[in-house]
Formats: sequence, structure tokens, C-alpha cells
Amino acid sequence: MTPLLPEGNRNEFTAGATVNLSRGLTADLAYQFIRQNDRRGRTREALFNQPATTGLNNGLYNFHAHLFGVSLGYAF
Repeated sequence: MTPLLPEGNRNEFTAGATVNLSRGLTADLAYQFIRQNDRRGRTREALFNQPATTGLNNGLYNFHAHLFGVSLGYAF
């Protein structure tokens, strides 16, 4: 396991809206918040001809993200 793998339980919250800007022109707005529960990293013993990860991955990791999206649409 490394800090790069998102292995914890997650909660994801999303919201979105469409705004009419003018006749035929719309903007879609979106937001997502991702919260991942804390998880512990662990080390592994060295494999043949590879350095050990002891001391590199040990720790408590947490993660959250804010994602935004915007799109424009035109109907004719």
C-alpha cells in the first residue's frame, strides 16, 4: 500500500445547476466534495534486489477533494 492508492471508505457529495444565459445558451455548473476516511499505511519487507519500504509508507493518511465543472450549451 502506498499513499497514492485511495483505499479508504469514501463519502461523495454532489450538486449541480443549469443557468439559462440567453435564448438557446445555457451554462451547467457542478460541484463535488469527496471525503475519505483515514487509513494507515504499512511497510513491506524488501523483495529480491529491491530496497525495503520500511519507514517510507508508515503513517496515517487522509484525503479530501473539491471538484468543479462548468459546461456551456447552445441549442439552435
